[in-house]
Amino acid sequence: MTEAGTDYPTQEESHHICSCQLDVESIMSSNNMSIRERLAGCDATIFVHLEPSNISNFNPEIDPSKLHLHLRGMKFQNIRRSFVDRPDFYYEIQRLYKGRSGHTWDMVFRSERVKGSTNPLWEPATLDLERLCNYETEERDLRISVWDYDHRMGMRTFLGSVETTVDALIRAEAETGNSDMSKALLISSSSQSRRRKSLPSVGAATTIKGYLVVVQADYLRVDEHRASGALSLETAAADMTPQEAEVLSRYYSEAGAPPSESEEPVAFAVPMAQPDLSNLQISSKLTFDDYTGMTELELCVGIEFNTKNGDYNLPNSGHFLHPGHSGQMNDYEWVISVIGRIVGHYNKAKQYPVYGFGAEFQGRSRPIFQCGPTPKAHDVKGIVDAYRHIFKAKPILGKGPSNYNHVIQQAASHATNSLNAAQGNGGRLSYTVLLILTTGNEEDIKAAVAKLEEVSVAPLSAIFIKMDSGTPWRSEKLDFILSKNGARQFCTFTGCDQFIQGSATGSGRLRNSQSLGRVSFDMVTSQMVSYFSSRGMYPPR
Repeated sequence: MTEAGTDYPTQEESHHICSCQLDVESIMSSNNMSIRERLAGCDATIFVHLEPSNISNFNPEIDPSKLHLHLRGMKFQNIRRSFVDRPDFYYEIQRLYKGRSGHTWDMVFRSERVKGSTNPLWEPATLDLERLCNYETEERDLRISVWDYDHRMGMRTFLGSVETTVDALIRAEAETGNSDMSKALLISSSSQSRRRKSLPSVGAATTIKGYLVVVQADYLRVDEHRASGALSLETAAADMTPQEAEVLSRYYSEAGAPPSESEEPVAFAVPMAQPDLSNLQISSKLTFDDYTGMTELELCVGIEFNTKNGDYNLPNSGHFLHPGHSGQMNDYEWVISVIGRIVGHYNKAKQYPVYGFGAEFQGRSRPIFQCGPTPKAHDVKGIVDAYRHIFKAKPILGKGPSNYNHVIQQAASHATNSLNAAQGNGGRLSYTVLLILTTGNEEDIKAAVAKLEEVSVAPLSAIFIKMDSGTPWRSEKLDFILSKNGARQFCTFTGCDQFIQGSATGSGRLRNSQSLGRVSFDMVTSQMVSYFSSRGMYPPR
């Protein structure tokens, strides 16, 4: 059975479009062992061809059977042309089939998507050489194409491609880590390939769109007993160096006993050793994108509940909650959505702590409290739901000055613990963004200077957004106050009103989400790079 599906058919997103049933014998008896078949259920035709396998020339005792391939993109063009909306790149591998009636490219592998990065580091893949190139490692041409898939629009956009061979990939393996571009392959596209689903044509002018780093490309040789299909560990180990044998032994000691002969064969690859960075010359022009492949961005949200925004039961209050079915958001929900979506591009788990401060419950003032029924909210919707959940408890909004110390301390602790956990997970990194939505004034910020200076050693950036229409902050003055004692610059101060046109109750109110995201998040990128590079935490080269 052959089926046609969506452009990027994942288990969650794909759906059946049309299908047809094919008989292998009829294909083999056809001219050139190829047929064209009409698909039932849609106006489309499928082309199917067979070719003889070269497995008769394959010796399992001396010839490799699989390719372990690990790829990374570097300096890919952001084809969505937006800082807020970042591409989700994946790659496809096709092999060239040369038939009597013409040449075609057959799909053999599609990677997972890496969300929101122009330097995507994909997961390693183990590819069967018969399927990949029919054991023609030097002769069979391969095409690696890079695509961006936009989940919201349900469409993919072609970035560029490179043609190569299996042996050429082996020779192009990086020597000093996943950012070593000394042997990188050029990803390019033609002037005729800018539309959706288009691939470059022969002879067209090309434009470089980025670089493909072969982090690792190794042949795997496994002795397979064809009768039982089991892996002979003894025979495999005989072909290994002592270091490889030690890795295999450690692999099974961690995973448990080796499989019995009734189980499926196991293919393994020796992991590449981490490069020694002690004598490495690091460029002073490191960018945020250099770190995205190895860094998780965390988000902590602190929301102040104060009377300066009025009674939350009234429509003119900044905290007024529109009915969920209306699709309307108040300003707090809007800011949370914009910043949450940006951070979500760089966070897989999307589990965020949400704190409230300043309100009273049952006659008791709470300097900090959990928003929502769980310690962490899932994704942007979860943060908004946690914020709305507070009003079910009928809080009394605070009237005093804004006290940020407890929220800042909690976020700094979360940031430090997250980085420690990431470092223990293969030397990865973690950096936290603290979003504080407040109605405080400059004097309230000044009262928190000591705490901000104290936590400046944490992997943290703080975004303070003023949510009322009171006296605007003078951000330059606040920056100067924080820098007087030499503390690291990690705070951004801005106001919600400057990104909105129209009155709070007017019908023509327009919000500029792109401008809010750019202004609020722009400093975070440089602050993160500065924090890690100043502590000798560099992306691998």
